[in-house]
Amino acid sequence: MNEEDWIPMVERVRITSQIHQSRIGTLLVNTHCLLLFDASHESGGSGDSGVEDPVDSALEPDKPLAILFQLIDAADLNPNTFVITLTTKHFVTFKLFMPNLNDARSILNVINSQLALARDVTDSYPFHHIHNCDNLSDGWLNFPTGDEMNALLSQPKWRLSSVNSKFNVCPSYPPKIIVPAALDDETIIESAKFREGGRFPVLAFYYTARGTALLRSGQPLPGNGLKRSKADEALLNQFASMAAHSAANYCYILDTRSQTDACNDRLKGGGFESDSHYPRYHYFQRPTERVCNLLDSFTKLLECVKTPYPTVEKYLGALEGSRWLDHVKTVLSNACLVAQCLHREKTSVLVHGFEGRDTTLCITTVSQVILSVQCRTIRGFQNLIDREWVKSGYRFEQRHASLLRQSSQNSGAGGRESRNVTVAPVFLLCLDTIWQIMRNFPNCFEFNESLLHYLAEHSYASSFGNFLCNSEAERTSNAVYSRTQSIWQHLSDPKQLTRFLNPLFSRFKGVLWCAVSPEFLTPWTSFYLRHTDPERLFMDAKAARAKERNKLLIKEVRRLRSDAAQLSQRLAAKHAATAASS
Repeated sequence: MNEEDWIPMVERVRITSQIHQSRIGTLLVNTHCLLLFDASHESGGSGDSGVEDPVDSALEPDKPLAILFQLIDAADLNPNTFVITLTTKHFVTFKLFMPNLNDARSILNVINSQLALARDVTDSYPFHHIHNCDNLSDGWLNFPTGDEMNALLSQPKWRLSSVNSKFNVCPSYPPKIIVPAALDDETIIESAKFREGGRFPVLAFYYTARGTALLRSGQPLPGNGLKRSKADEALLNQFASMAAHSAANYCYILDTRSQTDACNDRLKGGGFESDSHYPRYHYFQRPTERVCNLLDSFTKLLECVKTPYPTVEKYLGALEGSRWLDHVKTVLSNACLVAQCLHREKTSVLVHGFEGRDTTLCITTVSQVILSVQCRTIRGFQNLIDREWVKSGYRFEQRHASLLRQSSQNSGAGGRESRNVTVAPVFLLCLDTIWQIMRNFPNCFEFNESLLHYLAEHSYASSFGNFLCNSEAERTSNAVYSRTQSIWQHLSDPKQLTRFLNPLFSRFKGVLWCAVSPEFLTPWTSFYLRHTDPERLFMDAKAARAKERNKLLIKEVRRLRSDAAQLSQRLAAKHAATAASS
């Protein structure tokens, strides 16, 4: 790090948070993070060697404290106490006790300017940080096409197409895609022209046990004129023909939009598949929550789980009001439905919504966890996240620009989801749903929930390059693969791997049919409250209950006093009447 990257330091700064003890030292600010050097550390030099990983929540007291700007969600200053409060995307709240108001305002201005800065991707922290890993393998090469997909390529009916090698067919798809061997590249190109964002139907998962395929895509573009694409129809018919053990002569198309949204999209040039043009597919709708509503729901959930309610009824009312568990239930039930089609009915399924880059990925991911034992292993789950989220065009940079506030950044892709909202916790919704399955089947996963925590944290602020940008095309153009390290390399290090292992793992090869009733779903408090002191929560709840009891007692006392006053009046009136009659 160059000396010009540093601004004047502030001495005698105290920092506190929920996850480490109070520390006092010299605060320095560079282009990527805040650094607090304790009095026992030398503050000279311009490098950041010896500084703990700013993304790792397990802060080490013997190293300088680093708070990555990418990690900060909001910064506020109390001018009376000179305290800067930093709210982070990892649910950690830092308090910076500054020596005077001028220094506090200077640091706050620097923080806010960094948060508002539209910096180039190559200026982000992963381009300037190197992890020391015992495993010297290149993590970017861990899953070139995926272990399960590699097995398909050994069969003559599948091939690896490079039709998207320059990302000119679909910018959000990877450069190489597995397609049926009988399908030529020209058909794929024409099909992409008929799908939103060029996202033509691709293979997400091949269920070997039944010979059925799980596909995903963007919406078709028939418009109000009900246009059709022979190439798109031929592509889907080819996938339908490859269902090896199908008991039916049809497949399914699951649309994650409501009837209203789908019809509105048709007025704008989009739409859905008609039965007459796709006779081998049965189209049905299973609406999931629109992305623009997820952020509000998630914010209400966090308020609910962090608020000490005096009664269970009020807590349950607030939890129901957030509707977050309704969204989890919807994703889980839709994923179970897809799994049922693939497994029991032995039919292939195509899943899409508007563009197929948000809740569509939730459903296809959870479906594979339900069906495939390989996806429930550590390596298989990493492969699944890499294939379904990183390489399939989920907009990590836009969706995770913040945790609880709207981003002012405009989406680069046209479409309803992008226009309505940029920030949305779609990936967290998927991990939350998977955690619900882990609760029901604790012995069926090789990894524990710490791996879910780890991936969720790094998806919002990371020292690795996997979750940068919004697509494979952007990562390639910004040299992410050559200039940053992969999180999969770090996770394959035996020293790191041990903390994610589930000691109760039993390799169950069956299907995990989950209960989707509301009573079987619960808030993921072990993640959302992982940095909150449970004793403090208990005491706050106890105090809230005492406060509620005091309110009831005061109300009762007032009622008794009112009754006593009325009784006194009646007795006085009765005595007066008796005296008058005598």
